[in-house]
Amino acid sequence: RSMLMGGTNWLVKVNIGNDFIHLTINQVTGTQVNQPPTLTGLQQGHLPDDPLAPF
Repeated sequence: RSMLMGGTNWLVKVNIGNDFIHLTINQVTGTQVNQPPTLTGLQQGHLPDDPLAPF
């Protein structure tokens, strides 16, 4: 994937009770007004040992 603007992407694993979800969060920077982080993806039903991978 390519981005036209600069920014930061995070992959996050979250433990919710007995379930794990993976989140993709993006923050665009390099513009006159830096944007707050934005949730751009969510996957449910992961196990504790599932690796984080871009989605």
